[in-house]
Amino acid sequence: MKNAERMFACIFAPAMPLQAMVRTEPDLRELPLAAADGDRGGSRITHISASAGRLGVKVGMTASQARSIAADVVVRQPAAGVVAAAVRALTDIACAFSATVQVESDGRILFEAAGHEAIHGSFLEMGQRIINAAGNDGFIVRVGFGCGIRLAGIASRCGAATTVLETGAVAGVIAGMPVSILEPSPAMLEALTRLRVITVGDLAALPARGIGSRLGNEGTRLHALASGIDESVITKPVVPDDRFIECVKLDWTLDNLEPLIFLIKGAADRISARMQMRGLVPGKAGLTLDLENSGIHFLETAAGGISSSSSTISSVLHRVLSRNPPSSPICGFTLSITASRPRAVQCQLFGPPVIEPSRVRDLTGRLAAIVGEGNVGSPDPDARPARPEYAPVPFDPCPSDARHTRPVRRPGSPAMAFRRFNPPYKATVATGNDLPAEISSNLVSGRICRVAGPWYLDASWWGDGPVAGALYDIEIPGRGVFRLWHDLLDDGWLIDGVWD
Repeated sequence: MKNAERMFACIFAPAMPLQAMVRTEPDLRELPLAAADGDRGGSRITHISASAGRLGVKVGMTASQARSIAADVVVRQPAAGVVAAAVRALTDIACAFSATVQVESDGRILFEAAGHEAIHGSFLEMGQRIINAAGNDGFIVRVGFGCGIRLAGIASRCGAATTVLETGAVAGVIAGMPVSILEPSPAMLEALTRLRVITVGDLAALPARGIGSRLGNEGTRLHALASGIDESVITKPVVPDDRFIECVKLDWTLDNLEPLIFLIKGAADRISARMQMRGLVPGKAGLTLDLENSGIHFLETAAGGISSSSSTISSVLHRVLSRNPPSSPICGFTLSITASRPRAVQCQLFGPPVIEPSRVRDLTGRLAAIVGEGNVGSPDPDARPARPEYAPVPFDPCPSDARHTRPVRRPGSPAMAFRRFNPPYKATVATGNDLPAEISSNLVSGRICRVAGPWYLDASWWGDGPVAGALYDIEIPGRGVFRLWHDLLDDGWLIDGVWD
């Protein structure tokens, strides 16, 4: 790809450790906040909020010095998991805009943007959409575009929300910026200062000839950047991950599920929004609770697989936690949701209407939050009546085959539905001519006037629980039509269901 055709973007979140803490604890947003490299009084301040700066707190102070200057300042050591989850969240957002993404060690996200401006209208509009998406996830970011990844990084630090360094116009845009924006080494910055090269424009004005001999390879590279020349490209692209993570660490403990579920819902909201951007739906949720006694409490649920609603996911996790509560107070958690591809259904022009799969997922998800996970589904028509346990199959009213059509029924003919009993009723059956003739049970008793069947079933003969039996449909005068199961292995009878 020619240099004129290349374009890269950089997402830059200033003071990333502070933003990582604030997005998981919104109450910190209004407080004077400082991030430190440790949790002791001698640890150094690495990042400060604007309100902390107005109180006199400066980067490089010790935590004790900061507290002595401003008693209200909140000094926190950002948890590594929280910062890593924040960087991962920005990576998820970038993956929604490009297939080629690279994560820098300082948390900046780079991605290939050439051609994508046609989708969004322009690079400026694309940058605004990235800013909006990051804002919905709790970030304040700047976006820069350049013909190389270094220029894109420089553009993201120019101060404007979105900066586009078009090929041929780079030098004019960044000429007034301090030369430090090019990220020279300390020794190089000192050498440029001695030469009175203060701005990027000063460096670009130097003749290219002789730069290498006086300032070395680094000087040559910086001069090229100042002149708008950048050949750097993405060399370590990340593989888009379908596992979305949110991490929350607290300075206090929770011994009540209600505030915990509130925090979990916020994390699920952020994950759901990022999944929507990439056209994915929740597949499986895992929750790891950090306990006060340094232990962990892990729970896993398929709730995300049946609902795209974050409130439903949190409700199902609430039920799971209520059944299996942690053994000690909670000081943090990690929510992990594995995404899956949304199901597509090919409908027919003249066929019956088909329910949209996403609506089915949301409905079954809300039902699972009420009746419990694993209790929502459809009866298995191939289930063995000899087994009393009920194991529903996923509810799927959408045909998997586009040629599927409803069976044709003659006009005026009655429609019957089979209602299976769970568990089936035990019965005593008297036979005549090898067919059921009379039945006695807690559900229904009497003479059988008509019989259909038998239909034989022989299954699981290869395993530990073989099944062999016969099914009959019987009519009892004045009571209805029932289905009987005759177990040929133990000669037992069960009323499996009724035809309504």
